[in-house]
Amino acid sequence: MNLNRRLVLGLAVSGVLTILGVPVTQVALATQPVCQLWVTSQGTDHPTIIDGATLETSTMSIGRTSWNVAMAPNGSKAYISTDTDIKVVNIASGYELRTINKASFVVATSPDGTKMYTAGWASGILDEFTTLDDGATSRSATVGRNPTDVAVSPNGAHLYVANYNSNPSTVTKIDLLSFSPTNHDVDGSYARTAGVAVSPDASKLYVVFYGANVVKELDTATMTVQRSVPVASAPRDVVTNSSGSKIYVTSTAGNHVVEIDSTTFTVTATIPVGNSPQKLAISPDDRYLFVTNQGSDSVSKIDLSTDSVVDTISVNDEPFGIDIGPSNCTTVVAAAAAPAAVVTPETTAVPTTTLAPTTTVAPTTTVSSLPLELPETGTESNSWLVLALIAVFSGTVLAVRRHHHF
Repeated sequence: MNLNRRLVLGLAVSGVLTILGVPVTQVALATQPVCQLWVTSQGTDHPTIIDGATLETSTMSIGRTSWNVAMAPNGSKAYISTDTDIKVVNIASGYELRTINKASFVVATSPDGTKMYTAGWASGILDEFTTLDDGATSRSATVGRNPTDVAVSPNGAHLYVANYNSNPSTVTKIDLLSFSPTNHDVDGSYARTAGVAVSPDASKLYVVFYGANVVKELDTATMTVQRSVPVASAPRDVVTNSSGSKIYVTSTAGNHVVEIDSTTFTVTATIPVGNSPQKLAISPDDRYLFVTNQGSDSVSKIDLSTDSVVDTISVNDEPFGIDIGPSNCTTVVAAAAAPAAVVTPETTAVPTTTLAPTTTVAPTTTVSSLPLELPETGTESNSWLVLALIAVFSGTVLAVRRHHHF
């Protein structure tokens, strides 16, 4: 009898809370992570989303295997390139999924977050889109053969494209004011330009040559080579830290990440990671470097204060591209809130008058971690309303029956 009474009360309270708008089931990302890492997958149509601080993961179906990903600087959107189109995930709108019908391999967003740039592997054409409505701006430029990486200068003045199969090896520099492209021979041979990164002051361009096992530093004003450093075993991607003092390069055949000092332009560390490391993302707070390991189905998290892997995160099959956002996020777990002030027994409220346990539905009302699967459209089912009404009706019927029998 007491158990039935508690059950009816619980169902009725649950129904009332639902009707009042208090969620009693998990809603995807009710509490959005401060930092998100998006990781593409060449083996499935589910990219992986990693909470940058807690490293908890979730996935989202986009209907295609994917190559690269770029996040809007404010963290509101993720642009994912596939062989047939670009998937736009509107994070701010509850992970609503949209499609831009353009084959894409590389994607990048402008520093001010207003533009997105993309180029297809086969087309050799780079197009500009506005992030406001994801529509084409009608500005496009011809680049080299098989564009494999793209970097926008931090001042938003130029865009650089690595052309993987141009012979001799070229980087295309695009003036973003006039949108005029210029191809620059950066090696003199067929060395396969695989990755590009711009220094924070926009004065230098770092170019990775996959076929020549070398990284070169170019003056962005003249596009001439200033220095070079040999690196081992099929280098793929390159990034710099926010001060420009360090450069990081993946070695796909060597299964490590190389650290280069930008002052001396020498290798200062070699950091073992997983199998076939591909792409890199450095946290905006410069604390960690994240690496996709395509052969290990994982992401390595490197502590840049010690140049060592501190975590390995399992992700979906054959990860390739990775990006982190928003641009001001932190990968450090927030400190616990200060304990409440101690109240003396004389002023402590009687426990039975405290309503917090009955009006707060923790932990189910707050989702501090990512769910297993994110919704594709961001829309939620209204089935909770039906359940709530059933719950209230059940409580009423049982109460009436109890009145008649007792």
